Amino acid sequence: MGRVERHLRYFERFDARARILARVELVSETGCWIWMGSVSPAGYGEAGSRFSVRSADRLSYEAFVGPIPDGLELDHLCRVRCCVAPYHLEPVTHAVNVDRGRIARWLPGSGTPGDAGGCVSFGGSRLVLAER
Repeated sequence: MGRVERHLRYFERFDARARILARVELVSETGCWIWMGSVSPAGYGEAGSRFSVRSADRLSYEAFVGPIPDGLELDHLCRVRCCVAPYHLEPVTHAVNVDRGRIARWLPGSGTPGDAGGCVSFGGSRLVLAER
């Protein structure tokens, strides 16, 4: 990769960071970055155009940390599905992600408030579902 290509990739990454930060609300108590853009029916943030939609958590991780290794998916360590804070996201196998989700649902105090893992939108504001 030449020098010009490296600079272009740097600026594309910088622009992605600015766009992500413009669409989040910071929750100081938990450190979550709540995605204020579109949310899927399952509660995960979505971003994109009318031609392609990408997961907001994946975009955030790739913009602030780097590429997600092949065969891995992102686990929300905070258990809040619409959180896009890169330090709350960890690349893991699907089996690990499922196991962690089950543990968080059944063990009290195993996660942060938001263990229900969902985000619901009401007229532009976002509600993070509380622990069950």
